[in-house]
Amino acid sequence: MAGRSWTMIVVDHSEKHSDFYNVAYCSQSYLTNFLVPGSNHAYVLIGHARHALVLSITYTGTGHPAVDGQIALNPIQCRDAKAFIGESISVSKFIPPENFDLALLIVELELAKKDDRDQRLDAVLLSKYILDTFVKQVRSTLLPHLVYL
Repeated sequence: MAGRSWTMIVVDHSEKHSDFYNVAYCSQSYLTNFLVPGSNHAYVLIGHARHALVLSITYTGTGHPAVDGQIALNPIQCRDAKAFIGESISVSKFIPPENFDLALLIVELELAKKDDRDQRLDAVLLSKYILDTFVKQVRSTLLPHLVYL
């Protein structure tokens, strides 16, 4: 469900590893426009009914360039939203339906070895990390995620 809409200017968010997160950034004062009532989660709907993209959104911190009236997107998000840097786009708050939890996540692991020792991965800790990190985050199909353990 979407609510009131705003026009925001797209700015670049192409920091190292930004393509691995499906999070858009805005100023802290604008974040309140996207908070889901009764929670600390925020989602933004970019576009319109025929072509819409839903992203988790958070406020800008160190290194994120968005200020009031701007939304920082990574290159993959710009492509999926059919938006260009410097362009004005229509955005609105996305209110998820009930039970909007992670339903399916396909995990493909590639372990980077620092030496010749055998590496082991604790599946319980990994699954807890995945649930804690992604349970309320909107994910795009085939979006990779880089994890440092």
